[in-house]
Amino acid sequence: DFPIYKLGSENRTMLVCHKNSPLLHMDYEEQLAEMQHYKCILFSSPTYDLHWKTDEFQEALEYLTARQILAGKTENTYVPREGIQRRTVAMVLWRIAGSPEVPVDTRLTDVNLHDRYTQAICWAEDAGIIMGYSNGTFRGENTLERQHFALMLYRFAEYMGVKLQGSGTKNLKDFEDWNEIGYSSRMACQWALDNGIISGRNNYMFEPKGTTTRGQMAVILYRMLPRYYEALANN
Repeated sequence: DFPIYKLGSENRTMLVCHKNSPLLHMDYEEQLAEMQHYKCILFSSPTYDLHWKTDEFQEALEYLTARQILAGKTENTYVPREGIQRRTVAMVLWRIAGSPEVPVDTRLTDVNLHDRYTQAICWAEDAGIIMGYSNGTFRGENTLERQHFALMLYRFAEYMGVKLQGSGTKNLKDFEDWNEIGYSSRMACQWALDNGIISGRNNYMFEPKGTTTRGQMAVILYRMLPRYYEALANN
């Protein structure tokens, strides 16, 4: 019920208001004058990513927080535009797997054995879902490219023995930047595309090297998990 309306000749200001708001029946100058009486937030960037304001994002958060899979950055904020970290993905997938207890013992030199992420990281590495780097580090605070997040989800489903069968009607080569996808990630990206888990950023670009945000992670998991749980129950 809160659609997005663009104001001004350059469409550089976006207004979020109720569908019955009197603002919708005013011209641009009247809207600007009337908005002085409203509590509002103006986003001046024409490329502002509004995907996380959608109903799907709100439903995703409710679904995932109710299952204690995701949590906010603070008690009252989620920070959807922040890039997800490798350690966060390890924690999330570990929770989805049922928080299995594993020995807290790792060769990774930058993992604190007393950190709250450690058991999840040890599990993810041992399962071959999120690997450390060749120099023996994990780099848990590094953010993830979209192609690498797809690869981790694919490895996770494989490890859990869950086969998600997609439509097979979409092809990565339909995207102009498909050749930017690393060879090791292509099968995973095709799998995610087939299953409607990850889509392109628009009709032409997949943006495999773009950073996966916390908002995108929530929506992607929301698209995947109902089918994952169903397939797991039928195994």
